[in-house]
Amino acid sequence: MHANVTGTRRLDWTTLFLLTFPPLSWAGNAIVGRLAAGTVPPVTLNFVRWLLAGMLLAPYAWRGVIEHRAALRRHAA
Repeated sequence: MHANVTGTRRLDWTTLFLLTFPPLSWAGNAIVGRLAAGTVPPVTLNFVRWLLAGMLLAPYAWRGVIEHRAALRRHAA
């Protein structure tokens, strides 16, 4: 972010995205949930939601998994 002479900060594109993405995704989730009610079983809808969330978060977590794979293997056994 850039500070101007008055000390206030301007919003950059990353900040705007991070502020608008959660409400838009929650709203989309509510709309899809209402449209799918009665046609898609709740367990399937929940599975698809978690699958999508995992796929969106995996690229951000993958580096940490690779760096700590030895410790993860130790604790998984």
